[in-house]
Amino acid sequence: MDDLLPRRTVAVGRELLSTFPAVVIQGARQVGKSTLVERWLETCDGPSVFFEAHGYTETRELARFRDALASSSLPSAAQAPGVTFGDWQAALTTAAAMLDPLKRS
Repeated sequence: MDDLLPRRTVAVGRELLSTFPAVVIQGARQVGKSTLVERWLETCDGPSVFFEAHGYTETRELARFRDALASSSLPSAAQAPGVTFGDWQAALTTAAAMLDPLKRS
């Protein structure tokens, strides 16, 4: 994997993750976005959540996002399984609230 991801790319990712509580990666299919993020998270010391959208219905993707939050290493992840999101704004607001305590510590 080191051959695929130059050290500088990983360093930039680590810098982004240390500066911002959330990072969104968009791009064409099959160019290594997920691999890049997984590599960043391997070197990340703090809690994290990884979610990869698959183009399912909004209801199904929201449930998958909730499951990703629940299985994450965020301190308040145990609260996520009982949550139902009505839309992405609610889902992302909840995720932001889960990240907020980390900002204060």
